[in-house]
Amino acid sequence: MPSGVADGDTGHRYPHVDFDQAHGAHSVLAHLLGLGHRTVWHVAGPRDSFAARRRAESWRSTLADSGAPVPGVLYGDWTAESGYSRP
Repeated sequence: MPSGVADGDTGHRYPHVDFDQAHGAHSVLAHLLGLGHRTVWHVAGPRDSFAARRRAESWRSTLADSGAPVPGVLYGDWTAESGYSRP
């Protein structure tokens, strides 16, 4: 039976559909850095989320490439509460 995966890491074993997580994160960072922010903190989704890892990798490399300080990633669980509870 044919199958596919949406928003997940298939290891290229199955057809999949995903958003361009890396480009989205890069675009947001470029905008914020362009406004004059010295750095941007990142509250990521769970460590085991493919989408969260892709965004965090792009966030980290975009900051590094622009010469901005790269703070530690803050991990959450996709809930508003986890985002608000981060330092």
